[in-house]
Amino acid sequence: FILELSSPPDETGTQPWTLSVDGSSNLRESGAEVVLEGPDGVLIEHSLCFSFKASNNQAEYEALIT
Repeated sequence: FILELSSPPDETGTQPWTLSVDGSSNLRESGAEVVLEGPDGVLIEHSLCFSFKASNNQAEYEALIT
């Protein structure tokens, strides 16, 4: 799941950011990794561990809305 975030049209000189979310699950746990990539190669990464069982898609959706 990839989402491109861009500035409103009235703001000039800004570059879009890209949000990537990847969910994972197994028998014991579920989680997701969120990566926000900005201009000039700036990367912000965060991993989430959920205290509930979820499918890969559910883990991605949960990470996206939190």
